[in-house]
Amino acid sequence: NSGGSLLWNRTEGKETTLLRLSAADSRNLGGTQYVFQMVNLQASRSKAMNRNELWQGSLTVQATHAQRAAEQNSPNAANTITPSADLVYRHQRAFKVLHLSFESILRIADTNIAPAQYQGYQAQATRTWDNNFAYKIGRLTMQLNTRVAKINNTPQSSIFFMMLRPF
Repeated sequence: NSGGSLLWNRTEGKETTLLRLSAADSRNLGGTQYVFQMVNLQASRSKAMNRNELWQGSLTVQATHAQRAAEQNSPNAANTITPSADLVYRHQRAFKVLHLSFESILRIADTNIAPAQYQGYQAQATRTWDNNFAYKIGRLTMQLNTRVAKINNTPQSSIFFMMLRPF
């Protein structure tokens, strides 16, 4: 196993920018020889609007290659390129209510934009939008979560409410 990464981070006032490049190579040389390689590039930026509000966005591209080492360019090799993007909004005092927080996350991902050569593999495009409210009163926490998603062109949605009081 071997790997490495490079990271660049810059903070300027209320804004932070991050760039990360990482790579890994893993090989099984005993028994069935197998190779797995991955390269990941991520860029993200966040901006605090004030002490309670934050916007954050990120873009990621990940490429992987997996195959049995003895079968170069064989149809059993799996090559994928996976792009994804996230946009996040957080507010620690929603509607100016003490202890009421809100988080909204829009996530777009496509699990394979490169031709997959692995038999039985199906690419999966995902779009999700999660909205979460959390309210604390002493030790009592109430949460309301909603999700709207589209996975492989199939719409999905959910609403979840939870009250939690640890003892």
